[in-house]
Amino acid sequence: MSTKEFSANRLKWVDSIRGIAIVLMTIDHIHYFILRQHYSEFWGRELPKYANMASGVMRYLSHLCAPLFFVCLGISVGIVCTKKTTGVHKYFWLKALKLILLELFIVNIIWAVSGNWDFYGEVAYPGKGQNMLHFGVLSCLGLTSVIAHYMVKMKNRELMAISAVCFILPQIAIGLVPSVDYAVNPVIRLLLVPGTTGIMGVLYPVIPWLGYVCIGLLLFNIREDKKLKMKLSVLCLTSTIALLLFVYVGNSVMIKYPLNFTYLFYTLIFISILVLIRGSIVDHVGSIFAMFGRKSLLMYVAHLVIYFVVGIILRNYNICYCVAGTIWIASLVILYLICKIKWLRL
Repeated sequence: MSTKEFSANRLKWVDSIRGIAIVLMTIDHIHYFILRQHYSEFWGRELPKYANMASGVMRYLSHLCAPLFFVCLGISVGIVCTKKTTGVHKYFWLKALKLILLELFIVNIIWAVSGNWDFYGEVAYPGKGQNMLHFGVLSCLGLTSVIAHYMVKMKNRELMAISAVCFILPQIAIGLVPSVDYAVNPVIRLLLVPGTTGIMGVLYPVIPWLGYVCIGLLLFNIREDKKLKMKLSVLCLTSTIALLLFVYVGNSVMIKYPLNFTYLFYTLIFISILVLIRGSIVDHVGSIFAMFGRKSLLMYVAHLVIYFVVGIILRNYNICYCVAGTIWIASLVILYLICKIKWLRL
C-alpha cells in the first residue's frame, strides 16, 4: 500500500472512529435532555444510582466518547503537522480560541438554561446553575491540540512516558484532594482537578486528557509499522485486561472526574480493540460514521440544539425509552442530512 493510499484509508478510519464516538455521545445526551436522567461520576461525591440496567449500559458506552475524541485528536494533529508547512502554530492557536469561545458563548448557554429546569435531575458538574465560565470538552480539545502540535517530533518512548505521567497525576490528585468540591488554585483546576473555583467550572482538565492525545500521536507515528502497531495493541489489551481483573477484585469503582485507573483501563481496552480491527471498521461501517466524524464539531453543536428544543417541547411529559429511542434515531437522520450540506461547517 502506497503512502498516499494508506493516508486516505487512515483518514477514513479516524473519521469513522470519531463518528462512532459522537453517536455514542448523543445517547448520553438524550438521557439528559429527553429522558431527564443524567449520571456523573465525581471524586468525593456520591456515585450515581442508575434507574435501570439500560441506563447503566448506556452510561458505560458513553464513557468511550471522550477518550476516542482525544485519541483521534492526536492522530489529526500529526496529520495536520505533516501536511501543513507554514502557519502551523497560528492554525492550532486559532482553532483553540474558536473552540473555547464556541463553548463559552454558545454551548454553555444551552447547558446553563437546561440546568435551570428542575426536572433535569443530577447536575452535570459541581456548581452548575451559577454564573460560571465553564471549560468543558471543547476547551480541553482546543488546549490539548495546541500542546500536542509542539510534540509531534517527539520519539515514541517520550510520548509513552508523557502519556503515563498524564494518567498517573490524576491518581495522585485523588489522594491529595478530598473531593472535586474542595477549593484549589484556578490553574490547578484547569490543568488537573475538575470542579469549581470561584466562577470557573472545569469538567475536562488538560493534563489527564493529554494522555489520550499522546496515544493518538503515538498511533500516528507508527501508522506504517504494522508489526509494531499490532504489538502495541496486544500489549495494551492484555495489560488492561490484567489490570481490570485487579481493580475488579479490589472492588474499584469507575470515576470520570478526574479519571481514575478503572476508567482508564476500561477505555484503553476498547481503544486497543479498535486499533486491532481498524481495517474492518473502515470496510464495514466507515461510510456510515465517517460523515459524522468529518463534521464532528457541527454535529456536536447541532445535536445539542436539537435535543434542547425537543426537551422544551416535551418538558411536561414523562418520556419512555421507546419514545426516546425513536427521537434518537430521527435525530441521527436529521444530523446526517445536516452534515451532508457541503457549505455548512463550524
